[in-house]
Amino acid sequence: LIFYYLDFCRRNIIILRDRLIGFIDFRYTGFFPCFFEIISLEYLNPYNPNYTGLFKAAAI
Repeated sequence: LIFYYLDFCRRNIIILRDRLIGFIDFRYTGFFPCFFEIISLEYLNPYNPNYTGLFKAAAI
């Protein structure tokens, strides 16, 4: 099992002066099987296929 954040979207990422500061909103975090994050991207963030496509391409 792997700890996943599972809610990657712009509103949950804090960036200051072109530097990542952190993530907020941990309601979808937990320990899941390694394939769970790729499958869940379509259901947790279905409104931006270009954004979720980047994660899928990186996982392959």
